Amino acid sequence: MTQGLPGPGRSQTGPYKRTGLCPDAQHTCLLLSDTSSISSASLKTKMSSNTPVEKSVMDLIDLFHKYTKPDDKIDKPGVLKMLKENFPNFLTACDKRGKDFLAHIFEDHDKNKDKKIDFSEFLSVLGVIATDYHNHSHGAPLCSGDDQ
Repeated sequence: MTQGLPGPGRSQTGPYKRTGLCPDAQHTCLLLSDTSSISSASLKTKMSSNTPVEKSVMDLIDLFHKYTKPDDKIDKPGVLKMLKENFPNFLTACDKRGKDFLAHIFEDHDKNKDKKIDFSEFLSVLGVIATDYHNHSHGAPLCSGDDQ
């Protein structure tokens, strides 16, 4: 935990006055004053050292937040846009193989059936795609997994 930031169940003390919306108006940030705040992006710079894997995890969190609504979940249009913008090669390979990966994304990964993808469900979607890319690195055709 970053020193000085309140953890779960702890009150906000020190220089942090209150929470409010980040500049992107979708996420809550700790406000230092009326004009400055700490977002997840600026927290990354507060860490003394980021390993490549820590940076990758923070990048995944940033990717998720790029498409979330104020409830910190991604709706169906957002999920489709995220996949099309970030995994075009994967989706093209699926189309060429006659597999519609996008058609069943919510049926397969919206575990609580709220028609939105939360962060855990988002990681599940990425897990399917990452597993397929791993298999591809061993010679399997892209989009050849059983889940598509």
